[in-house]
Amino acid sequence: MSITTEVSKLAELRAKTDRQLFEIVSKALDHGLVSATVADAQYVRGDREQAERLQARAQRAYEDSGMFVPVIYGLSQHQRNRLEQRRRELREKLERVDEYREPLRRTACC
Repeated sequence: MSITTEVSKLAELRAKTDRQLFEIVSKALDHGLVSATVADAQYVRGDREQAERLQARAQRAYEDSGMFVPVIYGLSQHQRNRLEQRRRELREKLERVDEYREPLRRTACC
């Protein structure tokens, strides 16, 4: 096998890996956004335990996506912007959910 053929196959493999990573990160962000939304509703309903589990799941999705987005080299600028925008949306939802926890912390400690 020639070096050109090997390099071509490696490029194809990298492109496939980048597409798969994009899909994985995209789905993780979808799940994180849903988890954060439902966590918000659970805090409102008073189900703190379930809300905290969902919030932790959403937080993991945010953190994991932050590790993977920078190393998906084959993304178009549009795809990268889309992932970053969804990460910002998730961060904003998580910040709103955190607002429910603050009063609970103050109540528990005082």
